[in-house]
Amino acid sequence: MKYRDEFPRNARARVEAETLRAYGALEQDIRGTESSHRDDSFIRCVMRVFLSFAREACEFGRKSGHRAWSDHELDQRCREALLSIAINAWEDKAKDLSIRRIFSSPHNWGYSLDDDARRRIEKTPEWKQYHELLLGAFESQSARAARGSLPQHEQAGGTVPKTDNAEALSGGGAPAEQRESSPIGTSRNRECAALNGSEPSRQSDLGPEDPANGVGTEPAPPSHLGTATENGASQRTAPAPGLNGRADSTSFAAADRTKHERRRAVVDPILKAKEWTVNKWGTQAGVGKNCGYEYLAGRRNLTSANRLALAEVLGLKTADLPN
Repeated sequence: MKYRDEFPRNARARVEAETLRAYGALEQDIRGTESSHRDDSFIRCVMRVFLSFAREACEFGRKSGHRAWSDHELDQRCREALLSIAINAWEDKAKDLSIRRIFSSPHNWGYSLDDDARRRIEKTPEWKQYHELLLGAFESQSARAARGSLPQHEQAGGTVPKTDNAEALSGGGAPAEQRESSPIGTSRNRECAALNGSEPSRQSDLGPEDPANGVGTEPAPPSHLGTATENGASQRTAPAPGLNGRADSTSFAAADRTKHERRRAVVDPILKAKEWTVNKWGTQAGVGKNCGYEYLAGRRNLTSANRLALAEVLGLKTADLPN
């Protein structure tokens, strides 16, 4: 499964380990069971992985205060992950076990969970546990926000002179120009900013997830902002400084050309053989109208759902579509 950049690597590892355990349990669970009665086992497998992800996501949202993992956004991240987990579990394991998939593209526009599967999922004990985890994370985030909105002397439980507090926030009573260059003052300023929610988390770990509905329909950001993910975020990091200390503005373009050429080398011959335009490729796959163009141009990374859809209509496996 793909993760958003900020999601911690140790959390990813725990989810991936639980995924392998769930796949093994699925194989054991369906032995001697007719293929028409294997849906329940598959849903248990999906929910086992989903609950593992939800625990890590709620814990990360509770501790980090990251905007993309707060309030409604936290629930949205988890629901997106549920669809991605179902798609991956079917493609990686259930398809070979003659289990039908529980997701579809009813309007030929991205994937979503089937209504029957969603109703069955919402009756599972894992779904109830997920809501309890979500509630705990919301309460913790609410308490954090309340603490962050209090004046400094109220948080400390007493009255602190205004001048002392200003000095503490700025790194001491040194002159302003010294405080600007002081690493201690800088780190303390960052700590205060983080407590008040004005500075985002500095962890970098989690890749883009699949939206549960309307996958691939979001407009891409301008190309100069970086490689667009499916949720509109940019994954591009700043280029390394050049010899004169300035960023090398050509490094981004070179990376895009490499990605563009690698993708075109696989896709173009197939489109030519089918006599398809890029637009028809996207239409046949049921993805957003710009998805195919931006993928081939090197400006977009595909979600699991869009990768599956675009690969299937070309007769490829998802692993055959270059990143």
